[in-house]
Amino acid sequence: MEMENTSEQENIFEQIFLQSTVSTQILDKDGWCQKINPKLSELFGVKPEDIEGKVYNIFQDKALEEAGILPELSTVFHQGKKIEWEILFDIGLASEAQNIKVAEKKKVWFHNWAFPLFNAQGKVSHVIIQHADISAKKAEEMTLAESEKRMRGYFNTPLYGIAITSPGKNWVEVNDALCIMLGYTREEILQMTWVEMTYPDDIVPDVARFSRLMSGEINTYILEKRFIRKDKEIVWANLSVEGIRNTEGKLDYVIAILQDITEKKKEDARLSEQNEEIQKMNNFMLHREEKMIALKEEITALKTRLAELEEKK
Repeated sequence: MEMENTSEQENIFEQIFLQSTVSTQILDKDGWCQKINPKLSELFGVKPEDIEGKVYNIFQDKALEEAGILPELSTVFHQGKKIEWEILFDIGLASEAQNIKVAEKKKVWFHNWAFPLFNAQGKVSHVIIQHADISAKKAEEMTLAESEKRMRGYFNTPLYGIAITSPGKNWVEVNDALCIMLGYTREEILQMTWVEMTYPDDIVPDVARFSRLMSGEINTYILEKRFIRKDKEIVWANLSVEGIRNTEGKLDYVIAILQDITEKKKEDARLSEQNEEIQKMNNFMLHREEKMIALKEEITALKTRLAELEEKK
């Protein structure tokens, strides 16, 4: 009866092993691969007869050796520990080192787990290693990392002040250009709201647009406004704002890009004053010319009148 139970348990284990969707191999205590399941054959492109038996030894795996995994892996065999690791596994390198036929020599990202099996005496008799293909996950991570790198490059541009602000109008993150523009340290800015730094006359129009952004009526706006620097000087900025929303459509944070247009505003004011002076001069000259014309007309009329009087004599 006990033998029947053991046989049944072995059959259950065999079925689980063969039908598992997780790539699995069983190694003996010396690291030789004893058995692989169909999922491992699929992921690694290797047939059972080409790897099972005294063909593949994990401690002779060049891919694991180059990755520095073997010392830690040995603790599973000799100390009964459990470990897990991620690796960009070079199937070609591993197969060539032990003359194993594989369908394709490629590199694949795997997350791996190794855990021991013990005999009745509590000694490690076998080690099970499982693998999950995480190539898609790694590709997403790399894409995200590249995107974040590009965004960080944009964020750190010295050409514009760039900030991330909260729905509560607090500065959350600012770049160096913004700190220079407003004359505050990063630590000082992050303790303030942008309302506190806005020129009083410009608070209402900005807050009105921000409220529309909060409500979802708009998602972007552009505004010329004034900020008050730490030294009390006025800074004119061309402000571009975009709201970033969560999956529920609620405002999560705000990206603000500020272009310092103070010098342009000063130049515009100078040109405006200059134009006003020119216009005043033009008006003066026009008025003077009109007076001269009127005076000439009066003189002509007077000459005509004198000529008429002279004729009557």
